[in-house]
Amino acid sequence: MSTSVCFVERAASGVALVRLRLLAGRAEKTWTAPIGERAAANLRQSVAAAARWIVEESVSGTTRGDLVLCLDPDGAHCGWITSPTGEEAVVAAAVRAAQAGGADETGTPPLPWLRDADLGVDTSAQGLTAAGTAVAEAKRLRMAVVATPDLCVRVLQDELDALGRAPARVVSLWHAMAGVLEPEQPAAREGEVAVDRPVAATVLVEPAGRLVWTWSRGGALLCAGSMRLRRSVGVPDPATDAARREGETPAEVAVLEVSRHEIGRLITEWLAWSAQLGVAPSSLACAGPSCITVGGLGEDLPQVPGIAAVGHALGAAWSGATVQAAVDEDPIGSVLRRLLEDVRDHGALPTADARGVPVLDPRTTLLDLSQRPGRASRTYYRWAAATLAAGAVGVAALGYRMERSAAAIREQIDLTRSERVQLLDQIKDMVKVPADDPDPVRRLMAERTRLEQFAEKITPERPVLAEFGRVMRALAAVQATMPEPTTSPAPGSAPSNQPAPGQALVLKNLTISTTGSGLGSFLVPDAEVGPRLLTELRNQPAVGPRIAWTGQNSTTPTERTFGLRGQWVEPAPVRAGPAAPTPAPAPAQPTGQEGPEPPKAGGSPAAKPAGGAP
Repeated sequence: MSTSVCFVERAASGVALVRLRLLAGRAEKTWTAPIGERAAANLRQSVAAAARWIVEESVSGTTRGDLVLCLDPDGAHCGWITSPTGEEAVVAAAVRAAQAGGADETGTPPLPWLRDADLGVDTSAQGLTAAGTAVAEAKRLRMAVVATPDLCVRVLQDELDALGRAPARVVSLWHAMAGVLEPEQPAAREGEVAVDRPVAATVLVEPAGRLVWTWSRGGALLCAGSMRLRRSVGVPDPATDAARREGETPAEVAVLEVSRHEIGRLITEWLAWSAQLGVAPSSLACAGPSCITVGGLGEDLPQVPGIAAVGHALGAAWSGATVQAAVDEDPIGSVLRRLLEDVRDHGALPTADARGVPVLDPRTTLLDLSQRPGRASRTYYRWAAATLAAGAVGVAALGYRMERSAAAIREQIDLTRSERVQLLDQIKDMVKVPADDPDPVRRLMAERTRLEQFAEKITPERPVLAEFGRVMRALAAVQATMPEPTTSPAPGSAPSNQPAPGQALVLKNLTISTTGSGLGSFLVPDAEVGPRLLTELRNQPAVGPRIAWTGQNSTTPTERTFGLRGQWVEPAPVRAGPAAPTPAPAPAQPTGQEGPEPPKAGGSPAAKPAGGAP
């Protein structure tokens, strides 16, 4: 995967895009904007061409790695403010208050260089403190604020996003210097936190004539600044110009002059920052080209390079600090190469929380630009809007159905009320309900309860017809088992009511009363038919009250009869638990009085028959 770092050089206080410097792999390429397209009116065309160039040069084959943009400090400022916490929203509110031009109760001065800036549109401002840093109630947090004009960078990001090459991270040159040029520190001991580590100062002199400095701790930017240097054209020293051939005219070179005035101004800024932040650097690192000349700084060191004289002057003014100085003809290129190696080793966003979500730190990244919404964000919002619209349509459809259901329910309620009025009109003669009664239903329910209690006190009629049916079914069952008659009476003999042996059973009379008892008489051919009839009658099922029958044979000279007599009995109540076994019916006696009919176990619950006449 091809990882790339692109340095963006601007002009006109960060508004115009001038040059791009792209490092991808081991290659380094440069793009320069045409002179006629550097004006603000032609910004879009210039940035679009730059974006296409970045995409063409940074894509290796079919792979696209992380792209990091690094902005030059042109037009950027760094000042201090006071804030209750380090939260991004709180810091933004404090910055806007300072932008308005009023000092707070602690004497924080206004930020005049932010007065004409439109934060979030053409300028981004952020506090250089860890997000969520809080202090005691009685104290307030003093922090540095970095403001970067980024209008052309925002346009460049949008163009890159449209081409599918959105940058993963955006940093300033100050952030890059703090992260990769800080002198090596001893490894942190157990229990040591970042705030205990020493502060390091880095000074970088650009060949274009700008001095850039940073304070950092553990690779995190604390404060920064820059100043322009006097740039002139001079002739190189013949003693050090080894490339010049004999007899050849020396070529003119750009010379950067650093005098006591620049050193004094830089030391004054550092003293102010030390008083505001309460820290001071203990080590200094300087890097710059060999074309630096010093004015009044190298009297004691006439043979050392100019950047070494600058480091020596800073070390002499800032007592107690160790100084390192190195000649680098391309100091910005060195920073970019180290930044590229760091991105390769740790990724564009190395810091992440426990869930793996990148956590952006304002001390190492430009937050507004790194979090700028792109195609992915727009796609997310489109889908969210479509989902919301679909949900709204569903809710509307559900509301319409509920409205229709509510209308149907209201119609049913009106119909029920109309029916209730009609029913009340029908029973108005039965139950006197005043017209002004607020609760006629309660009155009707009370009347219903009274009628039900009255009905429970009425003794139901005996089921005469049901008992008559039992007798008839028993009679039919016995008659069905008897053989057909085989003899007929002799000629001239007297008629008789007594059936001949083997003839069918004949009902003579049967009386069943609803309040008394039951009586019955049957003509039988012999003494065995009557007991069989009684047994069959006892085996007939009954629901509710029934008659317990007894029977007896009787004989006269003219006929043989079997008489039935019984009394009404109520069924036995059903009790919980296993049902008792049904006792076997008592054997019928051939002659004599039959015993009472044994009650059936597990009889059916009593019914309320309407009764009947015999």
